[in-house]
Amino acid sequence: MGSSSSLWRRRSALIAAVFALILQVRPCPAAQRVVLISVDGLRPDAIQAAGAATLLALIAGGSYHEAALNELPPATLPNHVTMLTGLPVAVHGVLQNTDLPGHVGEVTIFDVAAAAGLRCGFFASKSKLDFLAPLNPTAVVHIDSDQAALMDRVLEEFTADPFDLTFIHLREPDSTGHRSGWMSEEYLAAVRSSDAQIGRLMGLLTDLGFLETTDVLVTSDHGGEGFVHVLNTPAVREIPWIASGPSFAAGRNLCEPVVQPDTPATVLTLLGLAFPSDLPGHAVEEAFRDIEQPACQTERSVQGPPCMVFPLALAAGLGVVSAFGSSARRGRSNARWRRLPGRFRAWALRQRQSSGMPGPRRWRGADGPSSGARVARVPRSMRSSPRHLKVAAREAPAPGGGGSDGSGSESGGSDTVEPHVFSDFRHALRSC
Repeated sequence: MGSSSSLWRRRSALIAAVFALILQVRPCPAAQRVVLISVDGLRPDAIQAAGAATLLALIAGGSYHEAALNELPPATLPNHVTMLTGLPVAVHGVLQNTDLPGHVGEVTIFDVAAAAGLRCGFFASKSKLDFLAPLNPTAVVHIDSDQAALMDRVLEEFTADPFDLTFIHLREPDSTGHRSGWMSEEYLAAVRSSDAQIGRLMGLLTDLGFLETTDVLVTSDHGGEGFVHVLNTPAVREIPWIASGPSFAAGRNLCEPVVQPDTPATVLTLLGLAFPSDLPGHAVEEAFRDIEQPACQTERSVQGPPCMVFPLALAAGLGVVSAFGSSARRGRSNARWRRLPGRFRAWALRQRQSSGMPGPRRWRGADGPSSGARVARVPRSMRSSPRHLKVAAREAPAPGGGGSDGSGSESGGSDTVEPHVFSDFRHALRSC
């Protein structure tokens, strides 16, 4: 705990020194509080298809972009790092979509808000997002995979002491999309489930009288197609961007391009805080109520090659090279095997049979070793290679002998079985 507090104090001092020099502040009035909601895996066309009443009401009463663009790779953690730091993936370098140790090494919107004395709340339904949780002691951080329980905590904390900046992550409909497919009936039901949780929050804001002083942003990290979200296609890359509240124009369809780094820039601008001028994101001023909407321009196309094409080609090439290399090694190893004395081949056969593994066809005619021979233990992953059996045989005593050959050394070559060349690629494909 002491380490986290020390890190937070150093980070606050750095923020105060640097941001005073390079940041710009929007001249518009600031909202009293901002709520940023990320609905994991939400496609823009699913809102209407699911009949998500709360989201449709926010769209009608605010500004909406139906084709905002996420980052590549289109995965949860990389896009949330961008969403909360303003840095594109090429800069922050987080490509993994798994639980990572420690804390993101970049300044987040929570750091900026806390340095300005604002109270922050961080609520997420996937443990991997703990990588982005605020470190300052005054922030409230809660991770819960149960969306209803998570929203219960949000409402409880908000009622007791309202946050200036609140981040809420809802895991659905992403989890259902992976199980049942995007745009399936189950997926649309999951959209309505998350929509109902957002409705609970909007109801509380209304009851507390905060609706006129709170700006709400709703967006996503990625869409999906089939059962995954790995391709560079509109169904995967395009995400909804909804802005509702006193700072935003009502019933406005946005046509200027909106990208993921624009979200943190907009959040800080709404709070009257500075945002680094050298970052690629910009506040979505087209959505602001007091700014006239410019003429619409043609939106950028996101059609392109799949994000996994190049890793796939690389893995295929490595597979071919590995296959030829393994074949050549097997040929050399088998030749050496055939030159071994018969008693060692018989010992190897005995070892495999003692572990319940039948020997290869070419070994089955060998005579078994003498009853006094000690069978050395070889890891199961090494038992299929004659080379490793040869090493173990050299270390074991000869039949009828009384100990090792005294060398105590292993083969000069590597005795590690090569992992399957595609195992890491399959894991990356599932995580992407």
